[in-house]
Amino acid sequence: MKPTTAIRVIPRMERDSAGNWTAPVLFLPDSTDDRVGRFIGCYSHIGQHSEACMTYYRYCTRPPKGDECADLLREYAQLGRAAGENDPLKILRRMPS
Repeated sequence: MKPTTAIRVIPRMERDSAGNWTAPVLFLPDSTDDRVGRFIGCYSHIGQHSEACMTYYRYCTRPPKGDECADLLREYAQLGRAAGENDPLKILRRMPS
């Protein structure tokens, strides 16, 4: 059995196509192949793993209010359990330095 390692996630909100802050997104600071630091892994509902540029993270998203990202955090945690992973999520408020 492998040791558990917390998966660091940063919950944020982004605008939907109508410009409303209704779209939760998780940024994954440890999930990127970019060694220069321009991109970061991200996840949104229904298995949408991708990467986003740091400029998008900084200027086009905002921290969630209350439990706006609770459903997405549950969904992401369940994906890990379904894949046989038991690693807990470590929720960060901002990008680690």
